Amino acid sequence: MGGQAGPPSIEYTYDQNGRVAKTIRRVFNREDKIETTYNEHGDIASEITHSREFGTENPGATQTEYSEATYIYHYDDHGNWISQTVWHRDTPDGEFKPSVESVRTLTYF
Repeated sequence: MGGQAGPPSIEYTYDQNGRVAKTIRRVFNREDKIETTYNEHGDIASEITHSREFGTENPGATQTEYSEATYIYHYDDHGNWISQTVWHRDTPDGEFKPSVESVRTLTYF
């Protein structure tokens, strides 16, 4: 857990609708930059994460990672999502693959 000195931190940048558009999270020698976009319903449409780990043996060396998730929704007649499928890839030009599917049942009174 060595690496850069200083406390863990997190900072947010918001879009014009007050939603989190960018997150920068730093913990020890790791930094994650997450860019989030939203669809017309206000649900997350995509998240792109660029991660860096700073080496301790060679102070100038960094190791980078890429991750991208795209969210596909099906909505009910009230505009609420009833199924969500997350597609994921680990390289900017890689093939998207389904990773998680969530289904929810909503009851209206």
